Amino acid sequence: MKKPTFRLPVATRIGRKGDCVSPLASPSETNPPLNSRMRRLEKIRGRVEKKKMAEKKVREKAAREARKGGGKVGEEREREGEREKV
Repeated sequence: MKKPTFRLPVATRIGRKGDCVSPLASPSETNPPLNSRMRRLEKIRGRVEKKKMAEKKVREKAAREARKGGGKVGEEREREGEREKV
């Protein structure tokens, strides 16, 4: 019977960095395209979160204005004030 030939694991084969399974290597070293994709996703997710927070702030401000009374919100109220002064 023939002896099995020794083959290096996928991680150490040249030119196969993306398939790396080495427990010592960090994800960025093993699969850079995936890492950059994740970073881009995080960036987009961050932007969405900021937008949501801004909208929430605007809604809360509008609610406070409405509770104060007057019915008008934000800019409309300011414009009304300018008209009254003139």
